[in-house]
Amino acid sequence: MKAVVLAVLLAACAGTAVRDQTTTTEGLIATARDHGAQKCAPVELAMAESHNDYAEHALDEGNYYDARRDADVAATNAQSAIDKSPKDKCVGYGDNDNDGIPDKTDKCPNDPEDKDGFQDQDGCPDPDNDGDGLNDTIDKCPNDPEDKDGFQDEDGCPDPDNDNDGFLDKDDKCPNEPGVAPDGCPKKYNLVVVTEKKIELKQTVFFDFNKASIKSVSFALLNEVAQAMADNPKIKVEVQGHTDSVGNDAFNLKLSQSRAESVRTYLIKRGVSSDRMVPKGYGENVPIADNRTEAGRSQNRRVEFVITEH
Repeated sequence: MKAVVLAVLLAACAGTAVRDQTTTTEGLIATARDHGAQKCAPVELAMAESHNDYAEHALDEGNYYDARRDADVAATNAQSAIDKSPKDKCVGYGDNDNDGIPDKTDKCPNDPEDKDGFQDQDGCPDPDNDGDGLNDTIDKCPNDPEDKDGFQDEDGCPDPDNDNDGFLDKDDKCPNEPGVAPDGCPKKYNLVVVTEKKIELKQTVFFDFNKASIKSVSFALLNEVAQAMADNPKIKVEVQGHTDSVGNDAFNLKLSQSRAESVRTYLIKRGVSSDRMVPKGYGENVPIADNRTEAGRSQNRRVEFVITEH
């Protein structure tokens, strides 16, 4: 009976010693964590924590031998975690968001840097690099802010010269209309108007009957066309010839082509480069009025200047 009592007392003493050891190991684990073991010795730290928990559980169950074994493993790993975690190298160098920037210097430690070449050193994502209100995923110019002037603002790109006339919008008094010196506004002509799509004629180009020879009454009109081409040197046009429906279709098509070429030749003589004009006859195929009336046929006999390039 005395032997049994003695054994119980010895086990109790041993259990107390192991309990003290686990308490000491908890302190070592806390120290390891404080030194940054999560970063520098994560395996050793995890082993120390798990085996120390096992040891305490075994003690609660009265299993002294298993408790002692796990307590020893826990203590060894806790000390190893401390040894592998110099505080000056490991503390603050975690990387919660895995963006490659240590938490110590990461201004957004829980939001990964988007690594798009814009302010990547701060550790924060920049969904709108240029701050123009358009997310970089849809912004065609993510590093250049949209100028928000009502012209193509949806693409995210600044448009310093909206109308592409060579005059920057800040100096252009007509920023949305191609213009000329000195103010970037369209030049005012008496007989023509330069629009986005055409050089519109206020008069008709007249030819001799059934011929391609231009009547002199139309020289002033074509001279203004030549001037408009000179004032807008980037413009290229299709010189279109059109007829009414009177006569043979094939003849009308040939006549319209000849008249378009005649106008082009006239403008070349007035200094317009030949490569800026393409003559094209359409015959009677593109009427703009009723060919059953004289007034309609008169409107259909025409030359048009359709802008093909600015």
